[in-house]
Amino acid sequence: CYLVMINVNTRYLYVELVNQILFGDTAAEDSDKRHRFAKYNKSADTYLNTLDKLVQSGVVIRHLTFDGEGSFASRKAQKYYSDHHIGWTIAPRMRMGNYPDFMKKEQKQVKTDPMHSSLGLVDRVIRTLRDMAYNMKIGIITPSIMTELVRQYNNAPHKTLSKYAGKSCSPQMVQNDKDLESLIVKNICKENYAIMTSKGFQLPNGIYVKLYNEKDGMMKRRSNVQPGKHRVVGFRNGLYEIEGQKNVRQLMPRWKISQ
Repeated sequence: CYLVMINVNTRYLYVELVNQILFGDTAAEDSDKRHRFAKYNKSADTYLNTLDKLVQSGVVIRHLTFDGEGSFASRKAQKYYSDHHIGWTIAPRMRMGNYPDFMKKEQKQVKTDPMHSSLGLVDRVIRTLRDMAYNMKIGIITPSIMTELVRQYNNAPHKTLSKYAGKSCSPQMVQNDKDLESLIVKNICKENYAIMTSKGFQLPNGIYVKLYNEKDGMMKRRSNVQPGKHRVVGFRNGLYEIEGQKNVRQLMPRWKISQ
């Protein structure tokens, strides 16, 4: 098991082994095959020990955004963040299924998931690592293999970075060049501003809108449009706050809302 973190500006990837290595034969040709790992547990201590390895190695963390897993926002974790001057945010969650009132059973079973716009970078990079391992015909990603995967990822041309830099560049290049990082961030902010000020983006409070469900072929719903009436009641941190049936509120990105 690994702790996966990514720099939101540079897309530079950090991956740290969470399991403790109980013992191993360093003389083996591939020591990973001879290592014995402790079973991973999701305790705050395990998480903080792993995070501290990164901090002690010189990684500077100013702010963390993570899902709602208990160890990330535990009291011990919050104290660690405070002691190391790290700001933190729990990613807003979205409902993974919205059903009409005649589907009572399904309404009770609705789950939530972290907002893709908040943790999408981590979701995509984990998928990329798995795809890389699959293409290398690797079933279990051992520490030495993970180190190589991360090295390749950080040094390969990155599509998004290259687009906003105006030239081919990798996460490693942006990580090492503050001027290049500033240029990319400036161009991303410029594009975001153009989108948010474009005609039709702004939705006034009180207006009734249609909301689109998350795509999921395994769900029992028959419509991609959420049932019931929904109206805009606010806007914060780039997301619209929507009030629906039974006064249930949820945060939604603009692209999932239609007038």
